[in-house]
This record gives sequence, structure tokens and C-alpha cells, in this order.
Amino acid sequence: MAPRDQRRLPRYHGGHVNAAASKWDDDPLITWLLGIDGVVPPNCVEVVLADGSRYALHSMAHHDEHTGAALMRIWDFRALSDDDMDNLREKVQTLTDPASLAQPTTLHPQLSWAVIRMRLDDVAHCVESYVPLWPERQEPPPGRPRGIGFR
Repeated sequence: MAPRDQRRLPRYHGGHVNAAASKWDDDPLITWLLGIDGVVPPNCVEVVLADGSRYALHSMAHHDEHTGAALMRIWDFRALSDDDMDNLREKVQTLTDPASLAQPTTLHPQLSWAVIRMRLDDVAHCVESYVPLWPERQEPPPGRPRGIGFR
């Protein structure tokens, strides 16, 4: 068995894990999704899977180039009421410091995050909403298509 540190999936830093061609190189949606670095504000990016499941993206934790498996952190809104969600949306619109996203409870005392284990092939589309804190669009690396979040 491989040593413990070799069994972990590598952290994604804006390029595919292997320098060789990836099956996602021509897929602007997956390229865009895997290129997201850091914490996404609540209700800013919604990932919709092929089965209709919808998740509010917190961050992309890891992915495995060979198996297509991915770990996606999601915002966990289950403990929040409709009024709590309205208050959270208002608060997110006023955020100016990305560090405020590090601890979910600073946004709301009942807000948390969870991890979804999924296959990248199961991502049907993403819905991106405007939030002032969300980073400005960056140009893709040379030779990569501009991802728009849809396929």
C-alpha cells in the first residue's frame, strides 16, 4: 500500500494534475470549475448535476485526473430558515474582505459546509450569480478555451 501522503489527491492549482492531455481540456465547463481557487461566496455558483441535484459551491477541494472523481465543498444551508437565507444573501452582498468567508459562522451562526464526492462527468451545468466579492474574470491560460460555466 502507498504511504499515506501518496494516497491523497493533489490540491488543484489552476492546471491539470498531469502535464499530458486531459480528457477535460476541451470541456470549458469542467476547466472553468476546476480552475476555481479559494472559497466562493454563498449562493454565487450553483453546480447542477445530471440527476438534477443542485449544490451551492463553497470550493473545489480535489480531483483525480485518472478516475474523474472529485471532492467539492458545498455550503450547507439545511439549518437555515427562509428568513435566515434572506439575511445571508444581504450580508454576502455587502462583503468586502474574502477572509470573511473562511469561517462560515461569521456569516451566520448556523451556516456550515459539507463535502460532496462526485464524478466530474456528472456535472450538467453551473449557474453563476453576481456577488461583489466574486473575483473578476481572468483570462484563461494560453491554448485553453474561455470557460463560461455552461456546456
